[in-house]
Order: sequence, then C-alpha cells, then structure tokens
Amino acid sequence: MTVPMAQYNRVSGPAAIRFEPLDDGTDDPVLTLRVILPEGTILIMAEVAEAGDTLLARGLHIHGEGLGANDLGPGRLRMIAR
Repeated sequence: MTVPMAQYNRVSGPAAIRFEPLDDGTDDPVLTLRVILPEGTILIMAEVAEAGDTLLARGLHIHGEGLGANDLGPGRLRMIAR
C-alpha cells in the first residue's frame, strides 16, 4: 500500500528537534545539551572542541529520558547529530 506524502508524519523530521544548552555548573569545555524530540528527551554531555567546520565531542555521554535503549535507532541518532 502506498501512503500519500501528505499523510507522512513530518513532526518526526529535523524540524521537530530542539536543542537547549544547560547551565548545570560543569567546567569549560564540558557542554551539557538537552535534545527534545517527539519521542522523548536526550541529555548529552561531552568535552567539545572546534576543528575547522566540525565540532568534536570527546568523552561523549548520552542519557535518554522517556526513551528505551533502542527506541531511536542509528538512523535517528545520525539525524540528530547532523
């Protein structure tokens, strides 16, 4: 069965992702970021550095709130990272 484009859930695309930096008292260069998705929330903490037009995240830690271990999958995580 083919689903017309108008019926696709566009809320789950990149426009539905919100990023909020948190001031949680961590030392520079550690950044804590809240990523709000329709499926739930992800908290990301990492030591960040710029390398040209790329942002490097060392010691990356990801914690989901309202999400199970495999709820998003690699494709959705890739979309968030971009």
